[in-house]
Amino acid sequence: MSTPTRALLMAAIMLGSTLFLIAPQAEAQTAVVAYSISFSAANIQVDVRPGASGVACLELLISNEGTANIDVDISMSGGGVTISPGAVSVTLSAGASITVPVCAVAATRSNYKIVQVTALASGRESNTQQGQVNKNGGFTVIIEQFAQLSIRADQPYSEFCRDSILNTSFTVINNGNWVDTILLEVLNQKDLENAGFTV
Repeated sequence: MSTPTRALLMAAIMLGSTLFLIAPQAEAQTAVVAYSISFSAANIQVDVRPGASGVACLELLISNEGTANIDVDISMSGGGVTISPGAVSVTLSAGASITVPVCAVAATRSNYKIVQVTALASGRESNTQQGQVNKNGGFTVIIEQFAQLSIRADQPYSEFCRDSILNTSFTVINNGNWVDTILLEVLNQKDLENAGFTV
């Protein structure tokens, strides 16, 4: 083999070896973005009775598990309830973590329901904004059921003669936030019967 051919072959081998060594280093540099998101509870319950706050909270934990400083943006949403804050943006150094309070807010007398809240996260290396890694998580919000009713007689006061029949009616209003079974009872029925009335 001639000397020029041998030199060209050596150059090709060296160039190939150089490319082989550089490629894994580039992959290692993009792998430093590693983080996790989690919530302190799987579900929270919101009390929406009159006079209640209509607010329930938990904590969002964001942990940088990689070796680079990272920026993490998280958006949260759940149909039927307001999530506050709805979005969170943090910058974390390597190995750092942060907890963020997150609350679900529902209006007083909101209907009973179960809502799934979804959190979508996007993390990137802070300096280059490269190596994006997406994560997701979530929790469940339960709008608590409560029962409340009001009742009124359509004729609050009536007079009638002995041996006559009085038909009266009552209006019952369900002031709760779900479908309820209501039992009506005449509390003084025994006293009425002892006085000669038939109820």
